[in-house]
Amino acid sequence: MGQCIFCGEKAGLFKREHAECRQKHEEGEKAVWALALKSTEDPQSLTSAVQEVEKISASAWLSKDRLKQLIVAAWEKGAEAAVDRGMLTREEESLLGKYAHDFRLTQDDLNLHSWQQRIAVAAALRDLDDGRFPDRCHLTGDLPFNLQPKERLAWLFHAVCYEQRTRTQYVGGSQGFSVRLAKGLYYRTSVFKGRPVVTSFMSQVGSGALGLTDKHIYFHSPQSAFRIAYAKIVAFDPFTDGIEIHQVAASAKPKVFVTGDGWSVYHLAAKLAQLA
Repeated sequence: MGQCIFCGEKAGLFKREHAECRQKHEEGEKAVWALALKSTEDPQSLTSAVQEVEKISASAWLSKDRLKQLIVAAWEKGAEAAVDRGMLTREEESLLGKYAHDFRLTQDDLNLHSWQQRIAVAAALRDLDDGRFPDRCHLTGDLPFNLQPKERLAWLFHAVCYEQRTRTQYVGGSQGFSVRLAKGLYYRTSVFKGRPVVTSFMSQVGSGALGLTDKHIYFHSPQSAFRIAYAKIVAFDPFTDGIEIHQVAASAKPKVFVTGDGWSVYHLAAKLAQLA
């Protein structure tokens, strides 16, 4: 005789759950999701949301792990909606912070898919629009960059840097052969290598720290270190997980920085370049 995985009572031969228990469990998940999501947009709902969510989860047999997944997913959805609406307001930032505090979410929970970083960067963009340089990047150690006098750091990312390079190969051609024309005189036929084929590829420069300041973009890794002035940048190309930079000099090769969060690095770099 099997036991119900929800209520723990006998479920019948070869059965693991009651149909009514399954339905109650699924309805409980939906109720928790709706309540949590509403709490990311309505301060009044958040006031009583924690206790209500705990009651619903207990009566619907939601595990702690599943409850945490729903709470974090709702916070991410609320963060995404706030960013998509345009400039993040102080009220939206405060409510998302209070939600995380009341539901006891950790930094790892909030940054599972980089949304905590996006909210912080969105707030930094608001500071820049208001004419204030953001003071939201707090380091525990020393910077790996040697900043110029009065230069200020806006944000620090972990990034893998790639550089666009080219490779030339020859396709086709002939090795040729020798024909004896007279004693001691030979004629050598074609030894051409064929036509050149040039291909582009991305070569990894290094893995390290990407710093955005009010004057430059810095990169430091055990393999390479450099800085690029915003005035020397022609364009930024955003990707979902990073950004590509094109510089003024014809000899400068395009560089790609993969941070895992293309939205943050692109918007912040573009804004700082505009102000610089």
